[in-house]
Amino acid sequence: MATVAEKAKGPALAGGAALVGLAGGMAMKNRQKRGVLDRLPTPSVKLPKLSMPDVKPDAALKSIGKAAGTVAQRSQRLGEVAAEVEKASSAISKKS
Repeated sequence: MATVAEKAKGPALAGGAALVGLAGGMAMKNRQKRGVLDRLPTPSVKLPKLSMPDVKPDAALKSIGKAAGTVAQRSQRLGEVAAEVEKASSAISKKS
């Protein structure tokens, strides 16, 4: 059970860091601006109208499923490599 937790620690830390970054970005966006330049009027810019392509939900779900499978395979391989590196490191430290 401990090895599963060790392997899951990296992705969990990355996910946590992403959430912290998202929260920080939201906090920065919502804070009140104080300064001379912030009191100046900002010009209004009209954004161009973009047309979105017609996406079929089934095709999108299939693509997302494939991407999730690929991520899972690569994450598993990364965990295996990390385990091998840990074994090699332990072997080297035992020789020293």
